[in-house]
Amino acid sequence: MIGGSGVGSISLPFAELARSELAVTLVAVGQTGAFVALLAAWFVVVLRPNREPVARNLRRAAIGVSSLC
Repeated sequence: MIGGSGVGSISLPFAELARSELAVTLVAVGQTGAFVALLAAWFVVVLRPNREPVARNLRRAAIGVSSLC
């Protein structure tokens, strides 16, 4: 029993899959890949060569001023 509630065991539909070494490995690799992709996207945004704020670029485009001037 858990905590005196009268529950002896819990039966979950994917409990065996969650205990599978292959499933654990695939989840870990997938999460690591997602982290690396997000980190790469962050570096692209942070290290982009054009450091001018986006709002200023939009304002210039709205009034027709070239960014080459």
